[in-house]
Amino acid sequence: MQVIALLGLLAVLACTEPDRAPADRPLPLFPGGTTSPGDSSPPPATDPTTPDATEDRCLSRPAQDVPCVDADLVAPLWTLEAGYVHVEVQSITDDVNGDGLVDATLHLDDGAFPYDVVVVYGPLVRKLVLPRDADLHVVESDCWWGDWTGDAVVDGLCNVSDYATFFETWGALGLVEGPLPRVIDPDADRVAVYELSVPYLTPLDTDFDGLLEAANLFTPGRVEVWRGDDPATWMVDPPDLTLQFHCDADIVEKAFDPWIAVCNDDEGDGVRDLAVGLSPRGSGCEGDSYLVPAGTEGFVDLASSPLARKGSCLASAGDQDLDGVADFDVGYSVKAGPITWTDGVPIGPTLFDFYEDFPQAEATGVDFTDDGIDDWWDQRWDPGDDFPYVILSGGADGGVVTGIPSWHVFSWVEAESAYTEDGTNYVVFTDDAAGVRFVPIE
Repeated sequence: MQVIALLGLLAVLACTEPDRAPADRPLPLFPGGTTSPGDSSPPPATDPTTPDATEDRCLSRPAQDVPCVDADLVAPLWTLEAGYVHVEVQSITDDVNGDGLVDATLHLDDGAFPYDVVVVYGPLVRKLVLPRDADLHVVESDCWWGDWTGDAVVDGLCNVSDYATFFETWGALGLVEGPLPRVIDPDADRVAVYELSVPYLTPLDTDFDGLLEAANLFTPGRVEVWRGDDPATWMVDPPDLTLQFHCDADIVEKAFDPWIAVCNDDEGDGVRDLAVGLSPRGSGCEGDSYLVPAGTEGFVDLASSPLARKGSCLASAGDQDLDGVADFDVGYSVKAGPITWTDGVPIGPTLFDFYEDFPQAEATGVDFTDDGIDDWWDQRWDPGDDFPYVILSGGADGGVVTGIPSWHVFSWVEAESAYTEDGTNYVVFTDDAAGVRFVPIE
């Protein structure tokens, strides 16, 4: 059995730009590719330019009655082929091949643009050299996975370069039919091309049928969504949903980073919402975000429509009070679910506030302490000092409240995710050119 952790960003498939972190499905612990304007993850433990990889910091520091792991002494489980200089875990969340196990998606950099993308099918805890041993290797492109042809076999809908108009854009999607080859060259393997009038589209699933749809974030002042499962209709037929911002049009044209995300049923009313907003960087919208029921169709003026209200997706903290209902990290504290939104403020009983030394604690989605409550991760950090990260037990009486850690974890790099496989809990670290470490916490 595999369990994946929640904390932080990207995937474009889940809620972004909320008070804390995406909530639709588990995401990387401290992601580097977040679509959120702020990254609240703790900084690296110290300057990583001159680490002593032979010193076990659990032994050299003063003795403490806390279990300790020096993650830098754990050999990478996934290493890189010669010529690849950088690896970045994008997600350990999706089941790409439909076998019920969690899969991992990574970006690999060989010094050329664009990066390669590789997918590793679960189980993940196995020794690999990437991209040679990856289950899928997309050469210099990226793909959305799904049964686009309706034959119960996974296909790839991939960016193709023929229609690229300027740096870091694509302009077209190419269909690669399944069964998929292990190495995919979308320019060569495509059987159909869908030209776009914008650099690229953002994938999301708003009707929860398991097949991704498309959002256009490039039309000034609005976000447009196509719900049809036929890519040939995207950017051709009128959008199924248009979300109009209320900002001055000239300001919106100059705004950066519009975003849309799919939330869980945070309010417990049986209705899942879409969250949409603009980055506060010069948008004139003060960083406002809005919630709209996911099934909404037609034109929605976010300023005046009764369907729209201020709010955003919330990061799930798991069931922190063991009442059978998911609770939520609202920033520096946890509120009991379900949550209601009033004028952009999440309303609900506060279960607990974070201990003062760990104000940026992140839910891991994994129960390291085996007490039935998901645990937390943070760092008691001071500039210039090599302080360990800490795993904090969850709940109102846990370490996230008392400040008493359950584990110390030294690392020169930040964690990507927490993950469980075959009864063992791991913290996953990406160490740039070295590879990916699965560090057991037991």
